[in-house]
Amino acid sequence: MANNPGLVAVVRREIIDRVRDKYFVTAFQTFGHQEIPDVSAGDMKISQIKADLVNSDPADLITSFRGDINAVGVDLKETYMDVNVHWHYKSGILSFSGTARVRTNFHDLGMNIVMTKVDDGQFAIPQINVQDMNVNMDRGSFNLNLHCSGCPGFVEDIIRDILKGKLMDTVQNSIRDQVPQQANSIGNEILRNSYPRTFNLYDNIDLATALTSNILVKDDHLEVPLDATFFPKNQGYSRPSDAPEMPHYNPTDPGEMMMFFSSYLVDTLSTTIHSEIQTYDFTILGIQFQASLDPEAGDTDLYFEDGDFIVEAHPKIVSPFWQMGLHLGGSAKLSPSISSGDAQNMLSVTPTVKELKLDELKIVTPGDIYELDSISSYFNLFVQSFLNYFVIPVIPVPKLEVLPLTMKNSELDFHKAYSELGLLFEFS
Repeated sequence: MANNPGLVAVVRREIIDRVRDKYFVTAFQTFGHQEIPDVSAGDMKISQIKADLVNSDPADLITSFRGDINAVGVDLKETYMDVNVHWHYKSGILSFSGTARVRTNFHDLGMNIVMTKVDDGQFAIPQINVQDMNVNMDRGSFNLNLHCSGCPGFVEDIIRDILKGKLMDTVQNSIRDQVPQQANSIGNEILRNSYPRTFNLYDNIDLATALTSNILVKDDHLEVPLDATFFPKNQGYSRPSDAPEMPHYNPTDPGEMMMFFSSYLVDTLSTTIHSEIQTYDFTILGIQFQASLDPEAGDTDLYFEDGDFIVEAHPKIVSPFWQMGLHLGGSAKLSPSISSGDAQNMLSVTPTVKELKLDELKIVTPGDIYELDSISSYFNLFVQSFLNYFVIPVIPVPKLEVLPLTMKNSELDFHKAYSELGLLFEFS
């Protein structure tokens, strides 16, 4: 079976740059301090070698999109390195020890971060593979601070040559080998521990947020293909079919992030809602009510039309204490309102009813049920307002731990086979 995504999240450079700005210092603290193996050269041994890369400006980290190898290129400019060592020289009766510091600039310091994935049980999660580490020192910029008390001039010359030669060769090769290994180990561990496999929409309704393929690197953006299967949490994940093809990118969309939702997503949500009774408790003026969707009352169907999101359903709204309420049936055009997030949530969604057509209306009392189907259309506006103000919940979308974005503006368009959402963010 093919694995077309049910949802594609598009990430533009603005988001990548905000990630860079937020994590630049942390990344430097992690990868900018390297322990280098001891070096022996003739009569000299160099130990306790510590290489510290120095740069405090995130703007010096230049990213590029390498679609040809499905990688994000990272190049670090305006960076220098301090290498601090202990050394010991012994030749015959001559024996000297001391410390030294070598400072140098880099011509080039960069790598390619290839986007991959790994299976984790039923789900696939993103991983990275750092390749093509480029470490090119400006050897003409070497600045040596040598502490060599009592050394004869010829010994000092030997030490200087070794520190600028074999030592720096070893440092360069060690950085080239160690940084990719460290980046892969730490980065993939973070992804394994923090990437969400599922998202709980409500109660027993879960959404699979795993990948269907590798994150795709395009010329000016990333495409994150997500499974987007809704399923009953108590029954476990199962992908019933493949999703249809849909657009993955709109170059005219002004959003820093775009999301494309396939009809597959709402199809599986319809199936999940219809699999069992769904209930939602709320209060009006201190009175407890319960809204429910019972499969025996009628089908629940969600689908896209050009310009609209349609819901056909048969909800019941009752007060358990008073044993009174409404049985409804019909279709509604929803206009989801997307609001800015807060300290915990990236954004929130309120599915506002913009048009309601009732074909079933029953008023339930303790002693009787009054069928008003024949005049139900006269109550459309009243029931629509009642649903909007008292029944429909606000759905929060929590922030990702590794990407704490807060939405500040959005634009949503519906098409028959898919919907498109453009988002602008602030980085929390």
